[in-house]
Amino acid sequence: MGDRNSALTAAHALIIFLGLGLFVTPVSAHQFATRFDAPVPLGFVYIGAGATVFLSAVLLVRFDTIPSRDHIIGAVSRRLINVLRVISRVGFLIAFLAVLFHGIAGPRAPGENVATLLTWSVWLKGVALVAVIVGSPWRVLSPWRTVYNSLCWIEGGEIRWRRYPEWLGH
Repeated sequence: MGDRNSALTAAHALIIFLGLGLFVTPVSAHQFATRFDAPVPLGFVYIGAGATVFLSAVLLVRFDTIPSRDHIIGAVSRRLINVLRVISRVGFLIAFLAVLFHGIAGPRAPGENVATLLTWSVWLKGVALVAVIVGSPWRVLSPWRTVYNSLCWIEGGEIRWRRYPEWLGH
């Protein structure tokens, strides 16, 4: 009976997913104008991009080890970290939901759609920049993990449909 229910659940999820696809309209996310206009000459843009990649590589090679206690500048209290973690999780979840809603119901013009701005500048570029500076923030910012942890907190324990297969690893 359990396999039948899981097959029905998967079929329902597929039907809902495909049904939502009927309401999606195309959005152009890569091109705001027909030509590229930078406030500086294009050669400077290329030099800046190359220098950024070069300096990033040099810094990654130079500081590729985990710092010891000798390199710690200061300490932050555990309570402050927990408060910042909750604020970051809730804020990113709200931004994620706004991207989903505005991406579906918002204007099609990429310059006017919040989904374009948040996806490209904050999510893909901002999260990557934070990852380079302090390590991957995805463990904290993941909207799926935030929803799951919230449900676990409400239920008072771990929620799972079935055991995670060991052969899949982490």
